[in-house]
Amino acid sequence: MKILKYKDEGNDKLLLFFNGWGASPELFARLEPDADMDYWVAYDYRGGFRMDEELSAYKEVTVVAWSLGVFVATLALAERGLPIVRAVAINGTLFPMHDTLGIPPKIFLGTLENLSEEGMKRFNRRMCGSREVLEAYNRVPFRPLDEVCDELQSLADMATTDCTCPPLWTEVLISRDDRIFPPANMRMCWQGKCPIREMEAPHYPFYLWNRWSEVWE
Repeated sequence: MKILKYKDEGNDKLLLFFNGWGASPELFARLEPDADMDYWVAYDYRGGFRMDEELSAYKEVTVVAWSLGVFVATLALAERGLPIVRAVAINGTLFPMHDTLGIPPKIFLGTLENLSEEGMKRFNRRMCGSREVLEAYNRVPFRPLDEVCDELQSLADMATTDCTCPPLWTEVLISRDDRIFPPANMRMCWQGKCPIREMEAPHYPFYLWNRWSEVWE
């Protein structure tokens, strides 16, 4: 796991975002945190899901995770004992590869087995949902193909890890037009665990917001 510290000013509040698979962390540079928050992005999970950063100075931590980053964040933060004031899961579940609670294994493994430059383009089209969103997404340089291939393999290797961790998430956002995580599977995973809010958006919904606080307000 790598950490990109977009804002590291010694504030006593931290916004910690767990990126999804394959996406460039630069996609999230434009989203503004609150003025009194530091802002870090976790990404590139090839090296595992352990988070070694020192966080004891923070009095309040807000966690946001997207897609497969929801699973990573759940495992990475389970035993950290952080002062988490809110944790928002966006278009992801506790089961990254599951027929009824995550991405169906046939689709997950098919993506892994057929990764290529063209395969990534097809994936990004499904993820973004419309030409306009895809064009904006494509303005940020892609990560190298071999890097994202290795990252997806690491996620597949960990996908069967027991994720029955202590409660972390305080709210879930589900896109009704998600073509990566089936919305019905996300609803089934989260029903009864925490509040669910649905939105009209594709798997990649971040064009909806300019500030991070808009995600939970």
